[in-house]
Amino acid sequence: MQKTTFLKQLFFGICFFVLLLCEQVNAQIVIGTPNLGFSQACASASFNTYNTTFVFSPESALDPTNQFIIQMSDSDGSFANPTVLFTSNPGVVTTSPATLSFSLPTTTAGEGYRLRIKSTAPVATSSNSVAFAAYYKLQDSPFTINNLVSTGAYCTGGSYLLSIDNPGNGNNDSPLNYPSLTFNWYRETSPTTSVFVAEGNTLSVNQEGTYFVKTNYGTCTSNSFSNRVTISEVTSGSGNATIASSLGNPFCPDQGATILSTLGGNSYQWYKD
Repeated sequence: MQKTTFLKQLFFGICFFVLLLCEQVNAQIVIGTPNLGFSQACASASFNTYNTTFVFSPESALDPTNQFIIQMSDSDGSFANPTVLFTSNPGVVTTSPATLSFSLPTTTAGEGYRLRIKSTAPVATSSNSVAFAAYYKLQDSPFTINNLVSTGAYCTGGSYLLSIDNPGNGNNDSPLNYPSLTFNWYRETSPTTSVFVAEGNTLSVNQEGTYFVKTNYGTCTSNSFSNRVTISEVTSGSGNATIASSLGNPFCPDQGATILSTLGGNSYQWYKD
């Protein structure tokens, strides 16, 4: 009699385990690779909405409390520290395929971002999306360099320092107000073409040519670029040089002290009218 009771208990125990296992198996979903609704993301204050679409199966396995989460990698495609771009409300997304919208953080800048989708109930993670370029354009208007003076000169063996104005004259929108931005300097090779020279806030020039700088937004188009400055070499004797004020030209006395600078040379003679 005791043996029969034990066998019954064992049978019911096995049945319970099988049912529990079936529930766990049924409570699983597979999330497909997210498809991007864009080839590159060039966000700004005036536009910052993007879509991604994904499939999942089976729909019946979703718990009523489930949430879908969009995660973004770093600019190299790593999800070691993913950024959450969007989290759906519990139980809102219930049918496949699903399309979710998201916005980019203002710190976004790079060429190798990826997305992935996660669910919370049951827990599942999609594979990574294709890589894409993404930039948030913190500053997207023309700005000035060299105090908006269109020429400069350096003595043989010397150099001329070009720098981004901050603040510059008038309503100049200096990109230096945004510390996370980086800049690429170029030299014109024709009226419509140019060659990359260097990266940085300033450029030391020791080769004649016409130079300008752009904010580095990668493959995204942008209006964040400077005026052109033509630099020439003074080979011997004395040369006429433009004097630049650190507070901009023209200088107003009520602005306080200013620093005057000119081209690099072997010696200087300063005069006051």
